[in-house]
Amino acid sequence: MREGWKEYRLGDVAQYINEKIDANLLNTANYISADNMLPDKGGITLSEYLPTSGKVTKYAQKDILVSNIRPYFKKIWYAKNDGGGSNDVIVFRAKSDLIDKTFLYYNLSRNEFFDFMMAGANGTKMPRGNKKAIPSFKIHLPPLPTQRKIAKILSAYDDLIENNLKRIKLLEEMAQKTYEEWFVRFKFPGHETAKFDKETGLPEGWRNVKIKDLVIFSQGLQVPIEDQSLVKKKNYKRFIRIVDITQGGQEERFVCSNNKRYEVKEDDLFMIRYGSPMPVIGHSGIIANNFFKIQIKNEQQINTKYLFYFLSQKYIKDYLLAISVSSTMPAISFKTFGHLKIILPKISIQSDFAEKINNFFKIIKGLKKQNQRLKEARDILLPRLMTGMLFRPFAA
Repeated sequence: MREGWKEYRLGDVAQYINEKIDANLLNTANYISADNMLPDKGGITLSEYLPTSGKVTKYAQKDILVSNIRPYFKKIWYAKNDGGGSNDVIVFRAKSDLIDKTFLYYNLSRNEFFDFMMAGANGTKMPRGNKKAIPSFKIHLPPLPTQRKIAKILSAYDDLIENNLKRIKLLEEMAQKTYEEWFVRFKFPGHETAKFDKETGLPEGWRNVKIKDLVIFSQGLQVPIEDQSLVKKKNYKRFIRIVDITQGGQEERFVCSNNKRYEVKEDDLFMIRYGSPMPVIGHSGIIANNFFKIQIKNEQQINTKYLFYFLSQKYIKDYLLAISVSSTMPAISFKTFGHLKIILPKISIQSDFAEKINNFFKIIKGLKKQNQRLKEARDILLPRLMTGMLFRPFAA
Protein backbone atom coordinates (compact mmCIF):
# COMPACT_ATOMS: atom_id res chain seq x y z
CA MET A 1 0.00 0.00 0.00
CA ARG A 2 1.24 3.50 -0.84
CA GLU A 3 2.62 5.72 1.88
CA GLY A 4 -0.11 7.80 3.47
CA TRP A 5 -2.87 5.39 2.38
CA LYS A 6 -4.85 3.45 4.98
CA GLU A 7 -7.15 0.44 4.77
CA TYR A 8 -10.70 0.65 6.11
CA ARG A 9 -13.83 -1.45 6.09
CA LEU A 10 -16.63 0.05 4.02
CA GLY A 11 -18.74 0.08 7.17
CA ASP A 12 -16.18 2.37 8.85
CA VAL A 13 -16.68 5.18 6.33
CA ALA A 14 -20.20 4.65 4.94
CA GLN A 15 -23.59 3.65 6.28
CA TYR A 16 -26.83 2.19 5.01
CA ILE A 17 -29.71 4.66 4.89
CA ASN A 18 -32.97 3.21 6.19
CA GLU A 19 -35.00 6.41 6.53
CA LYS A 20 -38.39 6.16 4.78
CA ILE A 21 -40.46 8.47 2.59
CA ASP A 22 -44.11 8.23 1.47
CA ALA A 23 -44.27 6.72 -2.01
CA ASN A 24 -46.99 9.14 -3.08
CA LEU A 25 -44.50 12.01 -2.80
CA LEU A 26 -42.35 10.60 -5.61
CA ASN A 27 -42.49 10.78 -9.41
CA THR A 28 -41.02 8.80 -12.30
CA ALA A 29 -37.82 10.88 -12.19
CA ASN A 30 -36.91 10.35 -8.52
CA TYR A 31 -38.25 6.86 -7.81
CA ILE A 32 -35.41 4.37 -8.22
CA SER A 33 -35.76 0.60 -8.45
CA ALA A 34 -33.62 -2.16 -9.91
CA ASP A 35 -35.77 -1.95 -13.05
CA ASN A 36 -34.87 1.63 -13.95
CA MET A 37 -31.20 1.38 -12.99
CA LEU A 38 -29.02 0.74 -16.03
CA PRO A 39 -26.41 -2.03 -16.06
CA ASP A 40 -22.67 -1.63 -16.36
CA LYS A 41 -22.61 1.58 -14.26
CA GLY A 42 -24.95 3.30 -16.71
CA GLY A 43 -26.90 5.32 -14.13
CA ILE A 44 -30.70 5.49 -14.29
CA THR A 45 -33.62 6.13 -16.59
CA LEU A 46 -37.19 7.24 -15.90
CA SER A 47 -39.22 4.65 -14.01
CA GLU A 48 -42.12 3.02 -15.87
CA TYR A 49 -43.67 2.01 -12.55
CA LEU A 50 -44.52 4.22 -9.59
CA PRO A 51 -45.84 2.94 -6.23
CA THR A 52 -48.92 4.83 -5.08
CA SER A 53 -48.96 3.80 -1.44
CA GLY A 54 -46.67 2.70 1.38
CA LYS A 55 -43.15 3.87 2.13
CA VAL A 56 -39.81 3.44 0.38
CA THR A 57 -36.20 4.18 1.33
CA LYS A 58 -35.37 7.87 1.25
CA TYR A 59 -32.19 9.02 -0.45
CA ALA A 60 -30.51 12.42 -0.73
CA GLN A 61 -28.32 14.13 -3.29
CA LYS A 62 -24.80 12.62 -3.38
CA ASP A 63 -25.94 9.36 -1.81
CA ILE A 64 -24.89 6.23 -3.69
CA LEU A 65 -27.57 3.80 -4.84
CA VAL A 66 -26.68 0.20 -5.70
CA SER A 67 -29.06 -2.48 -6.95
CA ASN A 68 -28.90 -5.46 -4.61
CA ILE A 69 -30.53 -7.82 -7.14
CA ARG A 70 -28.11 -9.70 -9.40
CA PRO A 71 -25.05 -7.59 -8.52
CA TYR A 72 -23.25 -8.84 -11.64
CA PHE A 73 -25.29 -6.28 -13.63
CA LYS A 74 -23.24 -3.56 -11.85
CA LYS A 75 -26.11 -1.11 -11.39
CA ILE A 76 -24.99 1.96 -9.47
CA TRP A 77 -25.98 5.64 -9.41
CA TYR A 78 -24.51 8.75 -7.76
CA ALA A 79 -27.69 10.60 -6.77
CA LYS A 80 -28.16 14.04 -8.32
CA ASN A 81 -31.38 14.76 -6.45
CA ASP A 82 -33.45 13.67 -3.45
CA GLY A 83 -35.98 10.87 -3.81
CA GLY A 84 -36.91 7.33 -2.84
CA GLY A 85 -35.75 3.83 -3.72
CA SER A 86 -37.32 0.38 -3.64
CA ASN A 87 -36.37 -2.30 -1.12
CA ASP A 88 -34.03 -3.89 -3.65
CA VAL A 89 -31.86 -0.77 -3.84
CA ILE A 90 -29.19 -0.14 -1.19
CA VAL A 91 -28.58 3.49 -0.26
CA PHE A 92 -25.03 4.28 0.94
CA ARG A 93 -23.99 7.57 2.53
CA ALA A 94 -20.50 8.70 3.56
CA LYS A 95 -20.53 8.98 7.35
CA SER A 96 -17.12 10.44 8.17
CA ASP A 97 -14.69 13.15 7.18
CA LEU A 98 -12.24 10.43 6.16
CA ILE A 99 -13.75 9.98 2.71
CA ASP A 100 -14.84 12.22 -0.14
CA LYS A 101 -18.37 11.39 -1.34
CA THR A 102 -17.40 11.17 -5.00
CA PHE A 103 -14.33 9.07 -4.13
CA LEU A 104 -16.66 6.69 -2.25
CA TYR A 105 -18.86 6.42 -5.35
CA TYR A 106 -15.91 5.42 -7.52
CA ASN A 107 -14.75 2.90 -4.92
CA LEU A 108 -18.16 1.24 -5.11
CA SER A 109 -18.04 1.39 -8.92
CA ARG A 110 -15.08 -0.98 -8.99
CA ASN A 111 -15.62 -4.46 -10.41
CA GLU A 112 -14.03 -5.79 -7.21
CA PHE A 113 -16.94 -4.42 -5.18
CA PHE A 114 -19.58 -6.11 -7.34
CA ASP A 115 -17.55 -9.33 -7.28
CA PHE A 116 -17.49 -9.08 -3.48
CA MET A 117 -21.28 -8.65 -3.43
CA MET A 118 -21.71 -11.70 -5.66
CA ALA A 119 -19.34 -13.81 -3.55
CA GLY A 120 -21.60 -13.42 -0.53
CA ALA A 121 -24.90 -13.33 -2.43
CA ASN A 122 -27.92 -15.39 -1.47
CA GLY A 123 -29.96 -17.26 -4.10
CA THR A 124 -29.10 -18.62 -7.54
CA LYS A 125 -31.69 -17.47 -10.10
CA MET A 126 -32.09 -14.04 -8.50
CA PRO A 127 -28.98 -13.56 -6.29
CA ARG A 128 -29.05 -10.76 -3.73
CA GLY A 129 -26.10 -9.25 -1.94
CA ASN A 130 -25.72 -10.11 1.74
CA LYS A 131 -26.27 -6.78 3.52
CA LYS A 132 -24.53 -8.09 6.65
CA ALA A 133 -21.37 -8.96 4.71
CA ILE A 134 -21.13 -5.93 2.40
CA PRO A 135 -19.83 -3.50 5.09
CA SER A 136 -16.71 -5.67 5.48
CA PHE A 137 -15.53 -4.79 1.96
CA LYS A 138 -12.00 -3.32 2.20
CA ILE A 139 -11.16 0.04 0.68
CA HIS A 140 -7.89 2.01 0.64
CA LEU A 141 -8.01 5.71 1.42
CA PRO A 142 -5.35 8.30 0.62
CA PRO A 143 -5.44 11.77 2.22
CA LEU A 144 -8.54 13.80 1.32
CA PRO A 145 -6.78 16.13 -1.16
CA THR A 146 -5.62 13.10 -3.13
CA GLN A 147 -9.11 11.57 -3.01
CA ARG A 148 -10.57 14.75 -4.49
CA LYS A 149 -7.99 14.85 -7.27
CA ILE A 150 -8.64 11.22 -8.18
CA ALA A 151 -12.40 11.80 -8.12
CA LYS A 152 -11.98 14.83 -10.39
CA ILE A 153 -10.06 12.80 -12.97
CA LEU A 154 -12.68 10.04 -13.09
CA SER A 155 -15.57 12.53 -13.05
CA ALA A 156 -14.17 14.15 -16.20
CA TYR A 157 -14.76 10.88 -18.08
CA ASP A 158 -18.30 10.53 -16.74
CA ASP A 159 -19.10 14.15 -17.57
CA LEU A 160 -18.13 13.54 -21.20
CA ILE A 161 -20.19 10.35 -21.29
CA GLU A 162 -23.20 12.15 -19.82
CA ASN A 163 -22.93 14.99 -22.33
CA ASN A 164 -22.86 12.47 -25.18
CA LEU A 165 -25.93 10.72 -23.76
CA LYS A 166 -27.76 14.04 -23.68
CA ARG A 167 -26.85 14.63 -27.31
CA ILE A 168 -28.04 11.14 -28.24
CA LYS A 169 -31.36 11.71 -26.48
CA LEU A 170 -31.80 15.06 -28.24
CA LEU A 171 -31.10 13.50 -31.65
CA GLU A 172 -33.56 10.66 -30.96
CA GLU A 173 -36.22 13.19 -29.99
CA MET A 174 -35.51 15.23 -33.13
CA ALA A 175 -35.96 12.12 -35.28
CA GLN A 176 -39.27 11.25 -33.59
CA LYS A 177 -40.51 14.83 -33.95
CA THR A 178 -39.57 14.81 -37.63
CA TYR A 179 -41.69 11.69 -38.11
CA GLU A 180 -44.64 13.29 -36.31
CA GLU A 181 -44.27 16.55 -38.25
CA TRP A 182 -44.22 14.81 -41.63
CA PHE A 183 -46.60 11.89 -41.17
CA VAL A 184 -48.93 12.80 -38.30
CA ARG A 185 -49.41 16.53 -38.86
CA PHE A 186 -48.73 16.22 -42.63
CA LYS A 187 -46.18 19.06 -42.62
CA PHE A 188 -43.86 17.22 -45.00
CA PRO A 189 -41.78 19.12 -47.60
CA GLY A 190 -44.15 20.39 -50.28
CA HIS A 191 -47.27 20.05 -48.11
CA GLU A 192 -48.26 23.62 -48.97
CA THR A 193 -49.22 22.61 -52.49
CA ALA A 194 -50.34 19.04 -51.75
CA LYS A 195 -53.92 18.00 -52.50
CA PHE A 196 -55.86 15.92 -49.98
CA ASP A 197 -58.35 13.15 -50.67
CA LYS A 198 -61.74 14.11 -49.23
CA GLU A 199 -62.67 10.53 -48.35
CA THR A 200 -59.48 9.40 -46.60
CA GLY A 201 -58.25 12.79 -45.37
CA LEU A 202 -54.78 11.80 -46.62
CA PRO A 203 -52.61 13.54 -49.23
CA GLU A 204 -53.31 12.24 -52.70
CA GLY A 205 -51.22 9.16 -53.48
CA TRP A 206 -51.17 8.12 -49.81
CA ARG A 207 -53.22 5.17 -48.57
CA ASN A 208 -54.03 2.97 -45.58
CA VAL A 209 -52.54 -0.53 -45.85
CA LYS A 210 -52.49 -3.57 -43.56
CA ILE A 211 -49.06 -4.44 -42.19
CA LYS A 212 -49.38 -8.02 -43.45
CA ASP A 213 -49.53 -6.79 -47.05
CA LEU A 214 -46.13 -5.12 -46.66
CA VAL A 215 -43.98 -7.41 -44.51
CA ILE A 216 -43.24 -10.98 -43.49
CA PHE A 217 -42.75 -11.94 -39.82
CA SER A 218 -40.27 -14.61 -38.76
CA GLN A 219 -39.46 -15.54 -35.17
CA GLY A 220 -35.86 -15.71 -33.97
CA LEU A 221 -33.80 -18.75 -33.10
CA GLN A 222 -33.86 -20.63 -29.81
CA VAL A 223 -30.34 -21.69 -28.83
CA PRO A 224 -29.57 -23.70 -25.66
CA ILE A 225 -27.12 -21.94 -23.34
CA GLU A 226 -24.55 -24.73 -23.81
CA ASP A 227 -24.47 -23.98 -27.56
CA GLN A 228 -23.73 -20.29 -27.01
CA SER A 229 -20.08 -19.30 -27.06
CA LEU A 230 -18.40 -16.41 -25.24
CA VAL A 231 -15.69 -16.46 -27.92
CA LYS A 232 -16.22 -15.75 -31.60
CA LYS A 233 -15.26 -18.91 -33.49
CA LYS A 234 -15.09 -19.63 -37.19
CA ASN A 235 -18.55 -19.38 -38.81
CA TYR A 236 -20.03 -18.07 -35.54
CA LYS A 237 -22.10 -14.87 -35.49
CA ARG A 238 -23.17 -12.49 -32.75
CA PHE A 239 -26.21 -13.82 -30.89
CA ILE A 240 -28.59 -10.97 -30.05
CA ARG A 241 -30.54 -11.66 -26.87
CA ILE A 242 -33.23 -9.54 -25.28
CA VAL A 243 -30.87 -8.48 -22.45
CA ASP A 244 -28.48 -7.07 -25.05
CA ILE A 245 -31.22 -4.66 -26.13
CA THR A 246 -33.04 -3.88 -22.89
CA GLN A 247 -30.11 -3.87 -20.47
CA GLY A 248 -26.86 -3.60 -22.42
CA GLY A 249 -23.42 -4.10 -20.93
CA GLN A 250 -23.73 -7.88 -21.24
CA GLU A 251 -21.04 -10.35 -22.27
CA GLU A 252 -21.35 -10.97 -25.99
CA ARG A 253 -22.54 -14.41 -27.07
CA PHE A 254 -21.95 -16.10 -30.42
CA VAL A 255 -23.75 -18.94 -32.20
CA CYS A 256 -23.30 -20.99 -35.33
CA SER A 257 -26.16 -20.55 -37.79
CA ASN A 258 -26.24 -20.03 -41.55
CA ASN A 259 -30.01 -19.70 -41.74
CA LYS A 260 -30.76 -16.25 -43.18
CA ARG A 261 -34.23 -16.44 -41.64
CA TYR A 262 -32.74 -15.59 -38.23
CA GLU A 263 -30.03 -13.18 -39.37
CA VAL A 264 -30.27 -9.38 -39.33
CA LYS A 265 -28.00 -6.68 -40.72
CA GLU A 266 -27.65 -3.14 -39.34
CA ASP A 267 -30.41 -1.77 -41.57
CA ASP A 268 -32.82 -4.63 -40.84
CA LEU A 269 -35.78 -4.22 -38.52
CA PHE A 270 -36.80 -6.64 -35.78
CA MET A 271 -39.00 -6.42 -32.72
CA ILE A 272 -39.32 -7.70 -29.17
CA ARG A 273 -42.24 -10.13 -29.19
CA TYR A 274 -42.60 -11.02 -25.50
CA GLY A 275 -43.32 -8.50 -22.75
CA SER A 276 -43.11 -4.85 -23.74
CA PRO A 277 -43.08 -4.50 -27.58
CA MET A 278 -40.21 -2.47 -29.02
CA PRO A 279 -38.87 -2.13 -32.57
CA VAL A 280 -35.09 -2.49 -32.93
CA ILE A 281 -32.67 -1.46 -35.67
CA GLY A 282 -28.91 -1.04 -35.97
CA HIS A 283 -27.70 -4.52 -34.96
CA SER A 284 -26.04 -7.38 -36.84
CA GLY A 285 -26.23 -11.06 -35.95
CA ILE A 286 -28.61 -13.90 -35.17
CA ILE A 287 -31.71 -12.87 -33.22
CA ALA A 288 -32.98 -14.95 -30.29
CA ASN A 289 -36.49 -16.42 -30.25
CA ASN A 290 -37.96 -13.62 -28.10
CA PHE A 291 -37.60 -11.36 -31.17
CA PHE A 292 -39.17 -11.54 -34.58
CA LYS A 293 -37.73 -10.25 -37.82
CA ILE A 294 -39.80 -7.88 -39.96
CA GLN A 295 -38.84 -8.42 -43.57
CA ILE A 296 -40.15 -5.97 -46.16
CA LYS A 297 -41.73 -7.60 -49.21
CA ASN A 298 -41.24 -4.72 -51.64
CA GLU A 299 -38.84 -1.88 -50.89
CA GLN A 300 -40.60 0.25 -53.52
CA GLN A 301 -43.63 0.34 -51.23
CA ILE A 302 -42.26 1.02 -47.76
CA ASN A 303 -38.97 2.21 -46.26
CA THR A 304 -37.47 0.49 -43.21
CA LYS A 305 -36.78 3.73 -41.31
CA TYR A 306 -40.33 4.93 -41.90
CA LEU A 307 -41.72 1.64 -40.58
CA PHE A 308 -39.38 1.77 -37.57
CA TYR A 309 -40.68 5.17 -36.47
CA PHE A 310 -44.28 4.17 -37.11
CA LEU A 311 -43.83 1.19 -34.76
CA SER A 312 -42.02 3.38 -32.22
CA GLN A 313 -45.09 5.49 -31.47
CA LYS A 314 -46.57 5.07 -28.01
CA TYR A 315 -50.09 4.35 -29.23
CA ILE A 316 -48.75 1.47 -31.35
CA LYS A 317 -46.94 0.01 -28.33
CA ASP A 318 -50.12 0.32 -26.25
CA TYR A 319 -52.15 -1.33 -29.01
CA LEU A 320 -49.73 -4.24 -29.35
CA LEU A 321 -49.79 -4.78 -25.57
CA ALA A 322 -53.59 -4.77 -25.64
CA ILE A 323 -53.77 -7.44 -28.34
CA SER A 324 -50.99 -9.61 -26.87
CA VAL A 325 -51.90 -13.14 -25.85
CA SER A 326 -51.16 -14.57 -22.37
CA SER A 327 -51.26 -12.51 -19.18
CA THR A 328 -48.07 -13.80 -17.55
CA MET A 329 -45.77 -13.12 -20.52
CA PRO A 330 -47.69 -11.19 -23.20
CA ALA A 331 -46.72 -12.17 -26.75
CA ILE A 332 -47.60 -10.36 -29.95
CA SER A 333 -49.94 -12.34 -32.17
CA PHE A 334 -48.60 -12.20 -35.73
CA LYS A 335 -52.09 -12.66 -37.15
CA THR A 336 -53.60 -9.77 -35.18
CA PHE A 337 -50.54 -7.58 -35.68
CA GLY A 338 -50.78 -8.17 -39.42
CA HIS A 339 -54.22 -6.54 -39.52
CA LEU A 340 -52.86 -3.30 -38.04
CA LYS A 341 -53.23 -0.50 -40.59
CA ILE A 342 -50.41 1.88 -41.46
CA ILE A 343 -50.50 5.09 -43.49
CA LEU A 344 -48.41 4.50 -46.60
CA PRO A 345 -47.03 7.76 -48.05
CA LYS A 346 -45.44 7.99 -51.48
CA ILE A 347 -42.13 6.15 -51.47
CA SER A 348 -40.31 9.32 -52.57
CA ILE A 349 -41.39 11.10 -49.36
CA GLN A 350 -40.44 8.07 -47.25
CA SER A 351 -37.00 8.06 -48.90
CA ASP A 352 -36.51 11.77 -48.19
CA PHE A 353 -37.43 11.11 -44.56
CA ALA A 354 -34.98 8.19 -44.35
CA GLU A 355 -32.17 10.30 -45.79
CA LYS A 356 -32.75 12.96 -43.14
CA ILE A 357 -32.97 10.38 -40.35
CA ASN A 358 -29.84 8.54 -41.50
CA ASN A 359 -27.81 11.64 -40.63
CA PHE A 360 -29.11 11.39 -37.04
CA PHE A 361 -28.29 7.66 -36.96
CA LYS A 362 -24.69 8.27 -38.08
CA ILE A 363 -24.11 10.88 -35.37
CA ILE A 364 -25.71 8.69 -32.70
CA LYS A 365 -23.58 5.71 -33.74
CA GLY A 366 -20.43 7.84 -33.48
CA LEU A 367 -21.39 9.15 -30.03
CA LYS A 368 -22.08 5.61 -28.78
CA LYS A 369 -18.67 4.45 -29.99
CA GLN A 370 -17.04 7.43 -28.31
CA ASN A 371 -18.82 6.61 -25.05
CA GLN A 372 -17.65 3.02 -25.25
CA ARG A 373 -14.03 4.17 -25.58
CA LEU A 374 -14.47 6.62 -22.68
CA LYS A 375 -15.92 3.87 -20.47
CA GLU A 376 -13.07 1.52 -21.33
CA ALA A 377 -10.46 4.19 -20.53
CA ARG A 378 -12.21 5.09 -17.26
CA ASP A 379 -12.48 1.45 -16.20
CA ILE A 380 -8.78 0.88 -16.88
CA LEU A 381 -7.88 3.87 -14.71
CA LEU A 382 -10.40 3.15 -11.95
CA PRO A 383 -8.73 0.19 -10.14
CA ARG A 384 -5.27 1.71 -10.57
CA LEU A 385 -6.30 5.01 -9.03
CA MET A 386 -8.31 3.38 -6.24
CA THR A 387 -5.38 1.22 -5.14
CA GLY A 388 -2.69 3.89 -5.42
CA MET A 389 -0.90 2.42 -8.44
CA LEU A 390 -0.99 5.88 -10.03
CA PHE A 391 -0.42 7.74 -6.80
CA ARG A 392 2.49 10.04 -7.61
CA PRO A 393 0.77 12.44 -10.02
CA PHE A 394 -1.90 13.04 -7.40
CA ALA A 395 0.25 13.52 -4.35
CA ALA A 396 -0.96 16.35 -2.09
